[in-house]
Amino acid sequence: MSDDSSDDENFYERYFGRDDLDDLDDDSEMNHFRKPLREVTDVDVDVFGLDIQAIDWSQLPWTRTEFRNTRIQGFQNYRNVELDPVQEALFQQSARSPLSRTPAAFYHFQHTRLRDHPAISHFQLRNLVCATSKNDVFFASPTTVRHITPHTQHASRPVIDLTESGRTAFRISTMCAANVVGVGVAIAGGFSGEFALRRWSGGGGIEDQGSVGNGDHCGDLEEDEWSMDAGESGTPPKRRKTVRDATKDRSATPEDSQITTGYFNRDVNGIINSITVDQSRSGAPTAYVSSNDNAARLVDLHALKVVSRLQLPWCVNYTARDPVTGLVCVVGDAQEAWVVDEGGKVVSLLRGHVDFSFACAWNPTGTLLATGNQDRTARIYDTRILPPTTSTESTPTVATLGTRMGAVRSLRFSSDGRVLAVAEPADFVQVWECGGRWRGQEIDFFGEIAGISFAPDASSLFIGNSDNTYGGILEFSRTPLSLNSDHSLFVRGERTLLPLDGDFGVTGTKERTNSAGSWGESPPMGSSAGVDAMAVGRGPSRARPYWYVKGA
Repeated sequence: MSDDSSDDENFYERYFGRDDLDDLDDDSEMNHFRKPLREVTDVDVDVFGLDIQAIDWSQLPWTRTEFRNTRIQGFQNYRNVELDPVQEALFQQSARSPLSRTPAAFYHFQHTRLRDHPAISHFQLRNLVCATSKNDVFFASPTTVRHITPHTQHASRPVIDLTESGRTAFRISTMCAANVVGVGVAIAGGFSGEFALRRWSGGGGIEDQGSVGNGDHCGDLEEDEWSMDAGESGTPPKRRKTVRDATKDRSATPEDSQITTGYFNRDVNGIINSITVDQSRSGAPTAYVSSNDNAARLVDLHALKVVSRLQLPWCVNYTARDPVTGLVCVVGDAQEAWVVDEGGKVVSLLRGHVDFSFACAWNPTGTLLATGNQDRTARIYDTRILPPTTSTESTPTVATLGTRMGAVRSLRFSSDGRVLAVAEPADFVQVWECGGRWRGQEIDFFGEIAGISFAPDASSLFIGNSDNTYGGILEFSRTPLSLNSDHSLFVRGERTLLPLDGDFGVTGTKERTNSAGSWGESPPMGSSAGVDAMAVGRGPSRARPYWYVKGA
């Protein structure tokens, strides 16, 4: 057992850093906070009453509640499409407000790392935090992607550093990190179509991967272009080969701990809005890259080649692929979301939002699809009864979830499909239980949100706060027994259809009807897919489709 003096030193080092220990003259200096705290733990909050961001409210001229109310009243949500006050009030009434939610506590506060915080380069792009495990979290600043192990005193380490000599420098607009088939990947996009990629073997963290080399510059990537517009939505797009001025063999792969840089596009307005890394059906690591040049590119991260490109009539802000069916949801500077199959055919247009969308996500079984919009709502759809492209009505939803202050900037389903995290631009992250009563938890703090990410096992939720003084990486841990055990519909993909918002027939039946059409498990005789009837999803085994029949 250590003596009292060493305990004091350990306490002081934990909160203020080793550099201050040399300046200590007596124990009285322990009582003075000469530097901001470096971390806050659950013990500090639960036992000693510390604020999760180490804000000392006793030294401020207002209480936390007073400041919270002032901040909510003064917040101005950014909109691209303005509604008149009456329309806005009616629209918000249709959403499930976090204030009227059934309260729950799915995740409880665990830890705040105050010494490191992400930085936002574009106010609408908030995908700057990724957790590849509970102990490996990546976040971005304007020119660096860094890695931390949250519960250690180790300083953050640069994974991608664009300030090093000999490397193409650009401001990072978005980033993503993931482990795919034993390979760790970190990739960042820039404001002029640039990218920087680093890979390492073994997945997980990067502690044992050696120094970071300068790597290669590979110029512009080759790509196969699939051009689409609204007029071609019913047929597969034409595919044409376009070869950019690539400068190196695309079959070569960068060595471990080296960084490869290049361009996804050379458009003057080609900002990379989002990057989502996942695994192709062949097992190769791939990424969907969404950008302001109206394109969503599927990139093979092993060969460094653009496999396909979806060209849309508007700027693409986010693209997500269903891990089960391969369907792709694309959202952007439009009020509708597009659902596209692997062949490039538009199979459904989701309507109901009244502004531009910046987030979408599939649950692990592909039965739910969420879209997040600047109209302050997240709309949740049952993918087994998606409408055809010819439908002009607002798409029925399983739930429409409202926010407290602002737009929905990020959406993440947990890996077990039980909860959905909804991030606003600042101060609030809503965690909703998927199904049943749609119970909700509101995580409340102060600061601009740079991104959110669940650990792969759903045991932790990480939130990036970009505030210069009280920002950092916040970790919340799953609360045991906080979720209902009956989640078969969302986890195992049961065949019973979901209850929908609005008048859509009898809940719990395998077939329901209304004036617009009918839903069932098989198409009627003589109907043609895509016009009178369309397969829009499959059951848990993906063996039998559900069908929407127009005008039945």
